[in-house]
Amino acid sequence: MRESSNADATMMSKYKIDFTPRSLLAILFVSGAALLIANARAKSSRTLGERPWPPETCIAILQDADPLNRSYAIDDLLLAPEESIDCIVRQAESGDERTIEVCMELLVEFWYVEDRDVWAKAIDALLELRESETQATAVMARHYLLNHQRQVGECCCEALEAKGAVIHRFALLSSNEEHLIPGSVVLGPRWCGSLEDLAWIRRLPHSIRLYLVDGDELGPAGSDYLREVRPDLVIRRRGPACLGVTFRGGLHIRLITPESPADLAGIEASSRLVALNGQVVRDFEHLLDLMIECTPGQEVQLTIYQHGQFREVPLRLGSDVETGVCECVNEPVETTRGPHQDQAQPTPRPSGEN
Repeated sequence: MRESSNADATMMSKYKIDFTPRSLLAILFVSGAALLIANARAKSSRTLGERPWPPETCIAILQDADPLNRSYAIDDLLLAPEESIDCIVRQAESGDERTIEVCMELLVEFWYVEDRDVWAKAIDALLELRESETQATAVMARHYLLNHQRQVGECCCEALEAKGAVIHRFALLSSNEEHLIPGSVVLGPRWCGSLEDLAWIRRLPHSIRLYLVDGDELGPAGSDYLREVRPDLVIRRRGPACLGVTFRGGLHIRLITPESPADLAGIEASSRLVALNGQVVRDFEHLLDLMIECTPGQEVQLTIYQHGQFREVPLRLGSDVETGVCECVNEPVETTRGPHQDQAQPTPRPSGEN
């Protein structure tokens, strides 16, 4: 008996087991918590059935406050995304206000999976609900699209860029360069998308311009499709030659792409483009018309208004295919204006111009 007691004492000393009242309470607390969790899981299985739960059950669970079941429900919905999204649309059309809100939150959740087909289906679901005959559903869908337009835009841009499109983004807020939205899409020789891929242009939440480098990237079917689904879309042809600058508010140069022709020529941001090869450029659309006649590698003469004086800048044009840069309309949608923000001013003309 004494030897057994000595062995127990030796073991407790070796592993430093200290059964103080505080440690015993901690052990009891952890054991009780584990038992409660196990009971909750068992109860959920008895009342809700075996997992994975059907989408209707998951949506009902997400309206409750139990964080454990909510987590399980989201996981189960993501297991079969297409079936889940179809169910979410049905529930949003017929449910109460809380159900509609849960359905909108779930559609946003699907934008963070890795499958682009799921992104497309979730965005299309919101666009469909935006036109719902149920007023509460339509209002809520418009609200979510507005509040998440940056995420929707990035989903669309990533899908288009994967097929070779060049996306130009501009700042939504002039004071915050991180919040960028697509301003225009350029389809050139690298574009390898299909008619189905053009649907991402339809899903873009902002008004954009579409530029075609070769002119036949869309084909008749693609042109007809885009004009039908995006009647606000401006489609223009532009040449493959580029300067490597980003314009804002007309011909005001806002950004210079590093290692681009404009950067190598020493042109600086905040300058204004005045003329190309001696011909005064009226606006950005006029510049595009002039650039269509130019070819990559061609030497041109730019007239730039910079630091209060005019400069003649020789420049060798680059190519979209070589540099991946392009000139695109860059007129920010400014939701706020600071007191020191520069105002658009008319472009000065060189002496001798009328």
